Amino acid sequence: MVPFIKLSNVSLEFPPLGRGQRSLRNALFGGLLASFFPSEQASSSPFPVLSDLNFELNAGDRIGIMGPNGAGKSTLLRLLAGIYAPTRGTLKRSGRVGTLLGLGSGVIMELTGYENTLRGLLLNGETLPGAKAKVNDIKEFTELGRFFYEPVRSYSMGMLMRLLFAINTSGRPDILLIDEIIGTGDVNFQDRASRRMIELVSASSILVLSSHSLEVITKFCNKRLEISNGRITGEVQNL
Repeated sequence: MVPFIKLSNVSLEFPPLGRGQRSLRNALFGGLLASFFPSEQASSSPFPVLSDLNFELNAGDRIGIMGPNGAGKSTLLRLLAGIYAPTRGTLKRSGRVGTLLGLGSGVIMELTGYENTLRGLLLNGETLPGAKAKVNDIKEFTELGRFFYEPVRSYSMGMLMRLLFAINTSGRPDILLIDEIIGTGDVNFQDRASRRMIELVSASSILVLSSHSLEVITKFCNKRLEISNGRITGEVQNL
């Protein structure tokens, strides 16, 4: 099937913070919080995060999502990925989805790089034979050497980011969702990572990229969309 994404009057709300949660917090902190926030009341209303979103993406679309902190960019990507379901409206999507939504999510520090690689690939939808076939390529790309078989708790942050970047860019999805593009490792590795990212973007049919950088958006995207306070502001702009 031809990949596409279509949102029709989509809204997303988070449930209110329950009284039980507040009671537990008050039990833990005693009357201290009450002294600072004496009039605080538990909300009984859902919290709106995204409101009345309408847009459609088809093969060849590479759209950059821009907006201030807290605008809803990351939440929108998680909605498109299927992590969240719309509270109202309809979201239709066709095609295999790949995500780069926070490189550090899901890693188990006591497992080795090899074990985390297999686990990450399986979570990304690979079969076990397919995951095993990709392990050597990921090991070579990271240049971790013997550390690939050591627990990742022994890794530096740069080593960990290199491993996770390699895992999460090993697939070739139809729809690619990226929450910011960050520098990874030293200059030489960043150059290889940039080439790999360009290859990944080129191989995908649809790209949705959230970024604060207009330079990054212009480099990777052919369209731009702005959101603020969970709402689309203006029309989709061609770049």
